[in-house]
Amino acid sequence: MAERMCSVDDCDRPVLARGWCSRCYQRWRAHGDPAGLPRLSPAERFWTRTFANGACRDWDGPPDAKGYGRTYWDGHPRLAHRVAFFLRMDRWPGPGLESRHLCNRPICILHVVEGTSSENEADKRAAIREAVQDPTYSFDDMKKDLKDLKTIVRTRIW
Repeated sequence: MAERMCSVDDCDRPVLARGWCSRCYQRWRAHGDPAGLPRLSPAERFWTRTFANGACRDWDGPPDAKGYGRTYWDGHPRLAHRVAFFLRMDRWPGPGLESRHLCNRPICILHVVEGTSSENEADKRAAIREAVQDPTYSFDDMKKDLKDLKTIVRTRIW
């Protein structure tokens, strides 16, 4: 007697249940479709974890203690903005260079360029100077912003 084969197109495995092989049957149980869901490439999967936030594109995963997005890339833990730089430029920042956030928001993965450590520090100082010199931005505003940020981080379900 000839062995029955899976009824899913392009599958030549022996039948286990419902006319499907073990692999197709498990796909049906997990996804409701024996053909399964199309797999996303690592880059596509990365970009699904981001969202638009004004002019920025923010990481939607959990931030680390300093507010930077974290992810795994090629089996290694990485900062999300560095992976985004790699995906856009097809290379990691050069030797002796680091990632700089032009918008001064660690969670943003869009406004990232490479630069030296001294350029990055100058950007940070300029951002602090700008916030301090803004006559409409008071110390109370800064305390409120920090409190709002802590509330968002505390209540966010990752």
